[in-house]
Amino acid sequence: MSDDGVNREPYDRARSPYPDPAVPIPNPEGAVPGDQPTANEAPYLGYGGSSAFAGTSSAPPAGIGGLAIVTLVVGIIAFLTGWIPIVGIVIGLVGIVLGIVALRGKPGRVLSIVGLVLSGLGFLTSVVVTLGIVALIPAFTA
Repeated sequence: MSDDGVNREPYDRARSPYPDPAVPIPNPEGAVPGDQPTANEAPYLGYGGSSAFAGTSSAPPAGIGGLAIVTLVVGIIAFLTGWIPIVGIVIGLVGIVLGIVALRGKPGRVLSIVGLVLSGLGFLTSVVVTLGIVALIPAFTA
């Protein structure tokens, strides 16, 4: 090593802890590339080391349903537009229907409930505001 801390010695492949990338890794006996191990066999792990992913499923994890997310978004919009007559009613009804449909599915049940509650609150607020405006119209026309 030189005074500046840089290793100036030539690279020696024989002393390297890593295998030569130009040399192919032999397959286990009888294995053909693309073969899947059976239930009684350990999966082929290349260099022979263990893998953090050994034994995991390749199927994607069960996530939150898309309909539950849509219900939540529409519920938030219905809650925010509840002060606008008619618009809040329409968006609130759409959110309520989506919430009921989303509750029938398993994933995202909590988001569906929250979206349903927000849609209901937006719907009720819009109904009250609309009825209040309709009740005030005769006072301004007289």
